Parts: sequence; C-alpha cells; structure tokens
Amino acid sequence: IGGLRSLRLLFVMKGFQDAEQDVRTPYMVVRIFKFLLLYAMDAHWFACIFYFVAITESDPTKTWLHAVEQSKPDGLPASAAGRYLVSLYWGLSTLATVGYGDVTPQSSPEMAVTVLFMLFNLFLCAWVLGNMTILITQADESTRQFRDKFQRLERYMALHLLPEELQGSLRSCLLLQFSAAQEHRDVLDHFPAVLRTRVQRLLYRPAIDASLFSAVGSDAFLDSLSCVLQLEVLMAGTQAVTQNEAS
Repeated sequence: IGGLRSLRLLFVMKGFQDAEQDVRTPYMVVRIFKFLLLYAMDAHWFACIFYFVAITESDPTKTWLHAVEQSKPDGLPASAAGRYLVSLYWGLSTLATVGYGDVTPQSSPEMAVTVLFMLFNLFLCAWVLGNMTILITQADESTRQFRDKFQRLERYMALHLLPEELQGSLRSCLLLQFSAAQEHRDVLDHFPAVLRTRVQRLLYRPAIDASLFSAVGSDAFLDSLSCVLQLEVLMAGTQAVTQNEAS
C-alpha cells in the first residue's frame, strides 16, 4: 500500500508539466525543481529497496545493517526512521558518486541492488545534465551572439582606424539594439494574417493618419501601408532620413 501511495507522485509530475507551460512561472526554476525532485525520488526508492533487501535476508549477519552496527561507535539506530535515514544516506552518497564506504552492501542481493542503482543513475544523470546544458545554452545564446557582434565591430574599427567619436556612436548603437525589445513582427510570424493585420493597424495607423499620406491615399491603401511598416530603433540625434536618399 505504501508503494502504491508513491504513485501519487505522478500527479506531482503532471503539476510540473502544467507549471512549465505557465508563462508566469520562470521556466528554468521549474525545471531545476523538477530535476531535484527526480533525484529525491530516485534516492528514496532505492533506499527503501536497499533496506527491504537487508531485513528480508535469511542471515542477519550478512547485511549492511549488521555491518553498520559493528562499525559505527553508536551502533545502528533502533527506530525504523533512523534506519531509513542511514539507507537514504547510502542512496544519496551513491547518487552523488561520493561513496564514503561506511555503508556498503554485504550480500549478493544487496550488491545487485547497488549495481542496478548505479546503472540507473548513469542514465538519470546524463538526462538531467543534458537538459541543464540545453537550458543554460539557450539562456546565454543571445548574449553570446551580442558579444560576437561586439568583438567583430571592435576588430573592424581597429582595422580601419575609425575616429573615437564614431567608434563610440557605433558601440552605443549596438548596445541599444541589444537592450531594445525584439521587433514584434518576429513574434507575430506564427499568427494568422488577420490577427497580424489588426495588430499592425493598431500600432501604425494613427501615425499614418497624422501624416500627409492620409490626404492622398485611400483607406485600403493606408491599411496596406500600416501592415508593411517595421519598427527601427535609432539613437537620439540620429538622422532617420537624409536629403536625396534613395532608400
């Protein structure tokens, strides 16, 4: 019955899946707590199996319980909770690949459980480390791309001996582009054209109506114009349009 109660942890895992899909919760925090829970469940289950194998051994002197009783100054705890704590200590030290050696298997069944535990941990640790690597890599990808662009810009300016004033302007422009929010058209690419048109009209139609285009263009033309406009971030004092500029 106690083992069946552990199946309730499946509902906990379902809760983690729902939290991962909730945009209000930091995704990395949810994943880290999920991995910690998996480690705790792994150590708990194998600690229980390790203890069960010991108490069902026909010869009590050939168990890890007896070995701990003989080796520890205070002996083995008398309570079941204390013995479970010792078994959990074995599970966590084995899971962490520390292996202090003070709690070791003494019989063939205990060795079999330990081998199975270590093999299972190999796959679990590889899966967790792989997922953590993906999370960290994705989180740092935008920063890495920005640093690469910045380094290429520094080499370009040093190669062409650009003036310090122009170098400062180029650095400030790159920093502004990195810190500014992403252009919303990239976010709307996967939405239907009808919704994209409504968003574009809401954002840009007021600015078009306040320009000279409103006096010469039809309403359909102005809507089409608002759908092709794009946001461009410029530093203060930068000339957006110069005289006789073709594009």
